[in-house]
Amino acid sequence: ALKDAEQTLKLTKGSKIIDVQYTYAEAQRIKGLTLFGLGHNKKALLWLQKALSTCRKLGIKNNIPILETELGVVHRRLGQPEITAQYYASALKAWENAGNTGWKARLLNNLGLLYHMTGRLDEAYPLLEDALKTAERSGYARIQTNILISLGDLLTDLTDYDAAYLHYDKALTLATNLGHSHYIFYASVGEARLQRLMGNHVLAVEELKKAEVSQIKLGIFERAIFNLEMGCCWLESNKMELAINVLHEAVELFGQGGNQMEQTTARLWLDVALSLKHPDSAIRNLKEFVPAQREWHKPTQQLIHAGRAARWLKKNKSGVLRDPVLKLFFERAERLREFLPQLHKNLVDTDEQLQPMVPRLEITSFGDVEVHHNQQVIGLSNWQTREARDLFFFLLQSTALTKEQIALVFWPDISPARLKMRFKINIYRIRKAIGQDAILFEDDRYRFNKSMDYSWDREKVDELFGNLQQQKAPAERIGLLEQVATLIKGPYLGNLDAEWAIPEQLKYQESYRHAMLELAALYLKDGRTEDCLSTARQALQSDPLLEGAHRLIIQAYATLHNPAAMTLQYRQYEQALEEALGLQPSSELSNLYEELLDVI
Repeated sequence: ALKDAEQTLKLTKGSKIIDVQYTYAEAQRIKGLTLFGLGHNKKALLWLQKALSTCRKLGIKNNIPILETELGVVHRRLGQPEITAQYYASALKAWENAGNTGWKARLLNNLGLLYHMTGRLDEAYPLLEDALKTAERSGYARIQTNILISLGDLLTDLTDYDAAYLHYDKALTLATNLGHSHYIFYASVGEARLQRLMGNHVLAVEELKKAEVSQIKLGIFERAIFNLEMGCCWLESNKMELAINVLHEAVELFGQGGNQMEQTTARLWLDVALSLKHPDSAIRNLKEFVPAQREWHKPTQQLIHAGRAARWLKKNKSGVLRDPVLKLFFERAERLREFLPQLHKNLVDTDEQLQPMVPRLEITSFGDVEVHHNQQVIGLSNWQTREARDLFFFLLQSTALTKEQIALVFWPDISPARLKMRFKINIYRIRKAIGQDAILFEDDRYRFNKSMDYSWDREKVDELFGNLQQQKAPAERIGLLEQVATLIKGPYLGNLDAEWAIPEQLKYQESYRHAMLELAALYLKDGRTEDCLSTARQALQSDPLLEGAHRLIIQAYATLHNPAAMTLQYRQYEQALEEALGLQPSSELSNLYEELLDVI
């Protein structure tokens, strides 16, 4: 992606054609975001600032709040909260005026993170809750996943480990459905951190190793986060040499990326680990990073980590605590940490008054069908028979039908007398399972009662596909397609063996394939190569011979300059096509493959 951006910059620089100038501005942005993803924050800042300047000069108003948001994120990583807040405030005003809920949710999340990092936890919590509700309303699954991880991190610091785990677990489920490897990593690290804080150090290490294996390659920042957490695990397990080595590497990696706040935290833990053998040097180093005493009442990351470190220092009788300044600092940090559960209780008590009601009936029809009634799963024992369950889903997706019309589908060969009894029993079973008002009988016809309080994933999917027909902007299309990917967890009515379901199953199967191919193509165009790969692979799970998905994977590997992976993908498709249908890949794909090999 970086080479592509640099090549585009060379080709478009100095052009007087407006469209080409727009491409130049976007290439500057892509280069900045790619450098940020690689952990080069200062270089990323330079290119994002250039992109913002270009957009302002050209009057590309839609991109200005996007770049302000992204610049705010970089400044936050660089430990510059005041500049971050200025960028966020400007961008938030623009998104609210434009009514863009997706970017508003993202910005609220970023503001929540900023407040969390700077010790304003009482402000961070309601902001993140608001961000989550905004993301859920707009249906942006990727943003929702990010916010769930942010809330998990905040709840961890507020010591509500059960609630934090629920948020990480939900984020992990969404990230897995999206195929988003970075979010899988952060949610997994969060769960590992919880295990460590609850005293399960061995399990925490195992979870961290799984998180590492789940990634193709860790960026500088992700490797630093991983090392910091692993170092704390080794420290708690009294494996001092291992702890010192990985914590030292974490400090260096955070420094390479310019992540000052995180580097300060890593240095704190490194000096704590060194304090048993080298107390004098640890005291000197720690005193350099102790904040001014007026800051000791704020639950910043430094103070929260110091509160955790204080317990370890006391348990191991570290010489650091003989220094009067450090002794007082760690005592204050530990007392501050003891106050956090009460702060959390106050925040939750306020928030619970505003919680929305859960729909009475929640219906899942993609993948294995499932119905929740008043938050309880309706299993086969509740339906009593598969026939009653299948009849419910048939009525759910149908217009109002007479008993005879329904019989032609379910019982075409039975007598009228038997039909009357069979039909009556099944309607009785449905109503008993999910409520008397679920199936209505009006004008000699039966139908599902759509005026009841219910949610149905198919209706949400249909709405998203409708919105896609009207939405042209790539960023908005990506958001909508990501929601489709999250909702369609498998074939429509996947575990129903019924001929009447086949037309709709084929319809949604085809729609899903087209959606995944478009999403993967948009990711590739946006420089998000790993997301393109994971999405195209998702599409292949529904159809291993889908040539469009193989094409995108080959193109993605070409972008990554990986000819071996390109060849492996092409050969696998070639073999699968030959074995299944006795055919060869299309000439278009073969020619593209050869052309890309020649280029790289």
